[in-house]
Amino acid sequence: MMTRSIWVTILTLATLSSAIPSALAGPGEARAMLQLADNSRRTGYIQNSNEQAILFSTDEGVPGQTIALNQVKIAFLEANETMAPARQLYNRADFKGAAAEFGRVAEEFKTIAFIPDNFACEARYYQLDALRRLGDFKAMAALMASQVTKNIATKLNANYQRPFQFLTIWATFGSGNLDSLKTVVDNAQAPVIGDMKLLGAPVWQKMSLSELSQIAYLRGRFFEKEGKTREALEDYWRTATLTQGNDPAIRNLAIEAAMVLLKANPKIADGPENNPALWELQSTAWVYKKVFNKGEVPLGFGEYAIKPQMPEVPTLKPKDTEEAPADAKPADAKPADAGAKPGDAKPAAAPPADGKPAPAKAAPPEKPAAK
Repeated sequence: MMTRSIWVTILTLATLSSAIPSALAGPGEARAMLQLADNSRRTGYIQNSNEQAILFSTDEGVPGQTIALNQVKIAFLEANETMAPARQLYNRADFKGAAAEFGRVAEEFKTIAFIPDNFACEARYYQLDALRRLGDFKAMAALMASQVTKNIATKLNANYQRPFQFLTIWATFGSGNLDSLKTVVDNAQAPVIGDMKLLGAPVWQKMSLSELSQIAYLRGRFFEKEGKTREALEDYWRTATLTQGNDPAIRNLAIEAAMVLLKANPKIADGPENNPALWELQSTAWVYKKVFNKGEVPLGFGEYAIKPQMPEVPTLKPKDTEEAPADAKPADAKPADAGAKPGDAKPAAAPPADGKPAPAKAAPPEKPAAK
């Protein structure tokens, strides 16, 4: 019976080993410490992995042995050092450099992508986040088919999952498949029932402001497709307002979408005289250029990026007031009694300390009638 168990174990490991490509030489080998089922520990290099096992060697570059994942606990020994350059770039808001460096780590160490909480999947997550902050949604879409990207959903902990769903949304947007996001937008809105049908647009489900700003932009795109220009503009302005200081890529996306809608208004061609439609486009393009986009506007909007020439609002000036003569009397002053003498005036009674009116004096008792 014992012999059969040993042979089953050997056959299982042989099967797992055949499913794992041979060891890589140097690059891609992640230094790690293993704690085995018998509590013994071994330090070495993980050379590859799949859902069932890892390929492990105590010496770098030397072909390793297969160890079942459910028989071992793994601690990566150089994860922080490997990720440090990319993290520094990200923290300095150098998202272009960070995306490149995180991408390098994710590709070089894709050999560990099946291990729980591995830093290759973490690197890919932050690469996607950096690309989103750059507004490079097409590059995000190109990474979604990677096994490292797919494993984010199963190998990283719960703290990554909700943000990763939104990264997936923008990758889908970058692929040009906007219609597939309609369900995402619908699910983010509260059901329209009762008096809520009177609102211009459905209200939102509970979510963070960051998530709301992203979903609002997408809803604006669907409103635009439906010909609901004013509703679309409201969502674009909502996104621009919520993101102006912390998410420039999404903010600029929303403002540029708003400018396209404003420019499509046929009243723009009516000239600058008394033309609110033109003024709105000009003020939007001018603020976008001067405040948000480093002096640049999209092609075709340069002529509108000026301060609108709006009519001045007349200022109402107060009428000049003449000083009253020194002996002038207040309008409500009453003439003094003819027979009154100076000094006859009595001072007004001071109010009681407790603020309550003083009680009226009782009338003197009547004298009994004479008999």
